[in-house]
Amino acid sequence: MTPLIREMIKMVSAVDFDPVDLQWFDLSGYVNDRSHVVTDPLMTHRPPFEKSIVVWRGKTRSHESYDTIFMVVGNDPQEGVLVTMWKGPTGKQPQRFPTMVYLVEGDMLRYGSMDDGVELEKDVAELMLAYVGNWLESLSLRNEAYVPVVQQTFTNRRKIAQGKTPTYDWTTVIVEPVKPRQENQGGTHAISSGVFITTSPYPSNALVAAAYSYM
Repeated sequence: MTPLIREMIKMVSAVDFDPVDLQWFDLSGYVNDRSHVVTDPLMTHRPPFEKSIVVWRGKTRSHESYDTIFMVVGNDPQEGVLVTMWKGPTGKQPQRFPTMVYLVEGDMLRYGSMDDGVELEKDVAELMLAYVGNWLESLSLRNEAYVPVVQQTFTNRRKIAQGKTPTYDWTTVIVEPVKPRQENQGGTHAISSGVFITTSPYPSNALVAAAYSYM
């Protein structure tokens, strides 16, 4: 378990998510301000668990230290995967973005907002997809997920009764690389928004500008 995950678990607990329902990943060592955004894994890889949360802290073009947290629910892109993201400068309250669903239909990647009455801007959607793509690409290597466990001790029961965050023990899960759903032929995919009803070319590095312009 990394220090950043230990820090971020307090924020998640404060917004009524139960951390023990999630598999935790730290992307900080894999992505930096010189990384390229990869999107092909969105078409070829499944999230490894039904519920995952990924944290990242690093330097961006505009900030010396910046935080991103995103939650991924679902592990079958053909049925739909939900993504919720928070981000902002370290030490400040992060901004929450609308929950998005993405799904793969043939050679198309479709997305749309899941929040009623809230429009999902194209640049924000592409940013969220970029983060998920980089996370899935990182799973091509041997990786670790962390699972918090609440031991039923007297102290924890008292903290929970008082509405406080309990003390977590952590289990490390080794995530071995798996073959993608299909071999990537290096072609061009298309991305289609359920909100904007548009289709555009989808090369593997098309979201680089969108990712860093929002940091």
